[in-house]
Amino acid sequence: MRRPGPVAIAVVAAIVAVPTGACGGDKKAAAPKTTTTVARPSTTVPTVSPNCQAVPPPGQPFTWLPSDLPMPPGTYAVKETSLSNGSKAGTMVVASSLTDFVKFALAEYPKAGYRLGRGDSEQGEAEDNFVKGTSGGAWRIRSSYCDPGKSELFITYIPDVNKTPVLTPSTTAAGPQSTLGPG
Repeated sequence: MRRPGPVAIAVVAAIVAVPTGACGGDKKAAAPKTTTTVARPSTTVPTVSPNCQAVPPPGQPFTWLPSDLPMPPGTYAVKETSLSNGSKAGTMVVASSLTDFVKFALAEYPKAGYRLGRGDSEQGEAEDNFVKGTSGGAWRIRSSYCDPGKSELFITYIPDVNKTPVLTPSTTAAGPQSTLGPG
């Protein structure tokens, strides 16, 4: 329950201090009006960037992502991208916040047999790589949409990391970082 603030205390004190009638009159003083304050739980609203983007509509599903790679319910493919190293990549919409997706990946990828890398995060984005056997990839998730319940996921996948280095999506000027095989 919230404590009343100084303004509420001052208002109550003013109401109590107001005289309710003159000396010796026969008229009864009117009862003070009662008010009710409803305490509401505090809510935290995720901040949305003024440069946010509209959530894009679904595109064609990615046939190259493994069917056992966990994704939160409601996730869909938007656009496929070609990378210079021949690996597959694409942008997806994840129906969760950035933080919830990271928690999901940390919990669900290992259950499906995927080993995660060390990962990295900063305000508004996180990235990590994943390996299972000789296949693997990397993802970068960003809070770039105006809908705080949706996130933008850029994901890469390579069927054999021993033949092609995994490119970790990066926003640094140097570009993607190479991460070698399952080590």
